[in-house]
Amino acid sequence: MLIFSEPNGTDHRWTVGNPRPLFAECGEVYATDEELTFIRNHFDNLPFPAGAKRVVWRGDFARFIHDNLDQVGAGSLPNLV
Repeated sequence: MLIFSEPNGTDHRWTVGNPRPLFAECGEVYATDEELTFIRNHFDNLPFPAGAKRVVWRGDFARFIHDNLDQVGAGSLPNLV
């Protein structure tokens, strides 16, 4: 599971194989399971704690994941929770 959180507290869920949620500003990304593996396999320039089964990125890292998910094959249609 991957959850994008906007600064206003609104959350958007994304799962592998579905389009990236569209919204203006991402403040935090929480990833586990298959989605964490997807991020590890497609973004080699993010910090990953060794052996972590869940990771939270905030600020610039969260925005980078949200803004570039389309570039690694995630789609681009709304999929909001």
